[in-house]
Amino acid sequence: MKAVGGHVWIAGIVALALVSCTATDQPADPYLGAPARGTPYDGKYERVRLYLSEARARISYTPEQGNRDYWQLPEETETLGTGDCEDMAIWLYVKMKRNGLDTVRLCIGKHTAKAPLMHAWLIWFHGNNLYILDPSVSAKPIRRGKIRAGSYIPYYSYDGDLKWRHRDAG
Repeated sequence: MKAVGGHVWIAGIVALALVSCTATDQPADPYLGAPARGTPYDGKYERVRLYLSEARARISYTPEQGNRDYWQLPEETETLGTGDCEDMAIWLYVKMKRNGLDTVRLCIGKHTAKAPLMHAWLIWFHGNNLYILDPSVSAKPIRRGKIRAGSYIPYYSYDGDLKWRHRDAG
């Protein structure tokens, strides 16, 4: 990552890794990390995991028909109980923001390099760690180290009035 204009620019999720080690068990390569039984952030992580599980339990993934690409407001998604990837991601983003978890971004990109359509998910920054929160695919946060190469390719991300371009979508 490199700082640009006071903001952190993600040079590509592929370049990031999860660091999860204890002070007494330092791995030779800090980007690979070492297994840990617990961390000081387990309580916060559990809240995020519960939000993601709630999204999967309360909202059914329903793809939009035809060329329609309507982004539902979180209240619409909750009332309908259905939505596509961006509807579910927006619902989760707003829920997390309203509950004080403010280190998340709404991300638009490709789920896989060969995917024909764009996809939406959240990027959650927690300390030096990065997680993918994709309520349309998984009920659990996905650690950066568990993401397959060529998956979750960000094009744009948003956090309130801030915007980031990761690569051109055209």
